[in-house]
Amino acid sequence: MNLKFIPLIVAITACVPDMKERGYDTKKLAQEIKDRKIKKLSPTQISTWVYDKGNLITQNLNNAYSKTDFSNKEIALLNSYKSLSAIDSLEKAYSVDIEPLELSNEQSWQNYSKKTKEVLDACLYQTQNNQPIQPNLQKLEDDKFLFTSATNSNKIIWLVFFTKKEVIRKIDQKEFNP
Repeated sequence: MNLKFIPLIVAITACVPDMKERGYDTKKLAQEIKDRKIKKLSPTQISTWVYDKGNLITQNLNNAYSKTDFSNKEIALLNSYKSLSAIDSLEKAYSVDIEPLELSNEQSWQNYSKKTKEVLDACLYQTQNNQPIQPNLQKLEDDKFLFTSATNSNKIIWLVFFTKKEVIRKIDQKEFNP
């Protein structure tokens, strides 16, 4: 009796367009399903991942800056960092916000949170005492992380803001389970 329905089922499925024919990006949908799976991560794993990716991002930015020829010496130092095309591509790839910040211009700190200002104060203190700025990770309020690292010039630092939601979405559990 079940064999009677097979031609009917085949005919119906042949008439219904598949996902690609409907215009859906199946690779993107598969990635979205993978991203939505429940992941069990410890705070240490999250912090380690953010620190590693923050370090990787700032190294890539510093390399991109050193390879860029800024022949116009009139360009202000901060603007030359802001004009890097690598910033946009890294922001998109890691779902982060990247900002170069001139430490000596404390007026530009006004829009940042209290915790961020404390981190910037510490970096400014280090530069004023001729100490190198070490890469630093801080957990901010409202599930955000701030990674700071010096640029090739110690006058400007990279601020890389991560959100916990995007970090969890981007983490591949295989990185932690050998």
